[in-house]
Amino acid sequence: MDHEVVQLADYGYECARDIARICTALAVFVLPIAFLIHSLIAYRKQMPLYMPEIKKTGAATAATFLNSHMPRLAVLTVIYFAWNYLTLGDLPLKYPWILSDEFSNLHSFIYPLFSFAWLWTLSQELAPSAVQQWRSKQGSIFVTAFWVTLSLVGAKGLAYSLGILAFIYVAYAIRGDLSLALIMTRGANPFTAYWQSFRISTKRFTQFSWMFSKTACIAWLTFTVFNIPRLAVYYMPANDDHFNISPYIMISIFTIIETACAALLTYFDSLIMVRGIKLLEEIEKEEGMESTC
Repeated sequence: MDHEVVQLADYGYECARDIARICTALAVFVLPIAFLIHSLIAYRKQMPLYMPEIKKTGAATAATFLNSHMPRLAVLTVIYFAWNYLTLGDLPLKYPWILSDEFSNLHSFIYPLFSFAWLWTLSQELAPSAVQQWRSKQGSIFVTAFWVTLSLVGAKGLAYSLGILAFIYVAYAIRGDLSLALIMTRGANPFTAYWQSFRISTKRFTQFSWMFSKTACIAWLTFTVFNIPRLAVYYMPANDDHFNISPYIMISIFTIIETACAALLTYFDSLIMVRGIKLLEEIEKEEGMESTC
């Protein structure tokens, strides 16, 4: 009887894991398509005159900042190389805990923390007075790091858990694209930032789609590529001579792919934040003018 219970429990676990994998696979395709559809629909609409300027200057600002801080990518490369050496080399044979889910999950925090360090410096260059005012009132860099990390990890985890329902997620995600700007320059937590962004976007959903959707589409495709190496190893047959690759070659490949993808994702985060800050300034001007009329 006990043996049958264990078998049923194992069967239930396997079914749940397979369902989760199917949902993740569906989300991989659904998310970029949904963002692209919203972007194409928005491009048929007429936008306020300041929108194209924000988009153009936002891209230029993020690219210039990226070029001027290239040495940081060397740090990111070293971090990913150290992680891959730790998890793909011979050490797991000696220390099995390295392969535990608890330790492996730490990998998902490397890119968000790197992105936060980038966004923090960029936000101070773009809106130093707002950042200084927040720092004097509400907290430290560590609080913001926690909120940004929670926002980046939570949003991506939620999206991939929804599978085909990611179509619904995208419509709400677009409304929350001012969140990074609000967290970094207004000291908001992710929940307050999203609610404020959602409120602001009530009559501006098409503008938000025009401003952010295409960037989000490319970012999600990049995030998919970012996860391919780990998924390949996860599904790789354990004892197959066709997959007998030198650990050092695999470490090098993983490091190159993950560094490149993390750098691109950080650029897209910077782009969304810069555009969000400038769009937020224009919207606040409009609301200020409406309140005085």
